[in-house]
Amino acid sequence: MINATDLIRIEKVLPYAGPMHLGLIVPDLNRAIESYGRLFGWKWTSTVRVRHEIEGPCAAEAELYVAFAAGSPLVELIEDRPGTIWTAGNTPFHHFGCWVRDLDEAGNILVHAGFTFRARGRRVGTRRFAYAYYGNPDGLLLEIQDARFQPGWQTWLDGAT
Repeated sequence: MINATDLIRIEKVLPYAGPMHLGLIVPDLNRAIESYGRLFGWKWTSTVRVRHEIEGPCAAEAELYVAFAAGSPLVELIEDRPGTIWTAGNTPFHHFGCWVRDLDEAGNILVHAGFTFRARGRRVGTRRFAYAYYGNPDGLLLEIQDARFQPGWQTWLDGAT
């Protein structure tokens, strides 16, 4: 059995876990893009508004408003959606995210490693789940994303201005 102390390198535990990104919840996406862009010199993707549905213990449907910073570190900004899994806590940090080849396989590995399934999500109207969230006992929320969606995401990221 894998335990939390064995998770020194997530790439060694999950099949194809890269590149990693950091997700932040912000009260106002446009203001955060401007502020963080000035502060860190980050270039941003276009903003996207899209309805997502979540199944599982944190079930919800919400319009997400998001953007990514290109470069390093990869940062995702999500506008706060109170009452959903995308709600800000005491800090803007929300999750670490990574790509995986198989959501179910990666989820099983994480559960075996002591993580708890929190939710899986997709755009409203689509059939395939694109991502899932798992939490560990230390409060870490990990978002695993289906690698089949990575080419479209990379094109979006490459268009950052």
